[in-house]
Amino acid sequence: MNKFLKRLLTVALVLSAFLPSLHATDWDGAINVVLGAKRLDQNPWEPVDSQPSFGIMLDARQPDWPLNAALDIYYSGDKGTANGISREGSTTEFNLGVRKIFRVDRAMRPFIGVGSSFVAASLKNSAAGVPSQSDSDFGAGVWIGGGIYWTLADALNIGFNLKYTSAKVTLLDNRYDAGGRFFGTVIGLSF
Repeated sequence: MNKFLKRLLTVALVLSAFLPSLHATDWDGAINVVLGAKRLDQNPWEPVDSQPSFGIMLDARQPDWPLNAALDIYYSGDKGTANGISREGSTTEFNLGVRKIFRVDRAMRPFIGVGSSFVAASLKNSAAGVPSQSDSDFGAGVWIGGGIYWTLADALNIGFNLKYTSAKVTLLDNRYDAGGRFFGTVIGLSF
C-alpha cells in the first residue's frame, strides 16, 4: 500500500471519529469515499491519461447556512508503455469550496459544488538505454462538480460523482493541465 493511500485512510478514520461530536453540535454534512477514474489531456500523459482515482469528499454546515463548506482530496496515478517509452504519472488534488446539497426527498440528495483546486503532479519517462526523466510541480486552479447520492437509514450514502478540475503545472519544461474529468461512485456516511 503506497504512502498516500495510508495517509488518506488515516484522514478518513480520524474524520469519522469526529462524526458523533459533529452530529451532537447541530452540524449537518457527509464524509464520502469516492472510487473512479480521472481522464487527463493526452499530452503529456499518454498512455497514462486515464488513471484509476480515489478520494474523500467532506462537507459540513450549520443549520442556518445555505451552502456546505467542502474539502475534497483525490489521488490518481498509473503506469504504461507506448512506443518504447515507459511512463508513470500521478496527481493529488486538494479541493476547497462550497457544495449545495438538495434534499429532494427523505433519501435523494443531488449536489453541485465549486471552488479552488491545488494540484500536485508528477511525471516520469524512461526508455531502454536512455536516462530516465522525471519532474513534479504544484499548481492552483478551479474545480466544479456534481452528482447524486441516496442516504439510506438516515446515515449510509450511495451514489455517483462527476467533477472537472483545471490547474496548470510545468512538467519536463512544458506547461500542462494536471486537472481533468473524473467520474466515480460515492459511498459514505451522513451526519
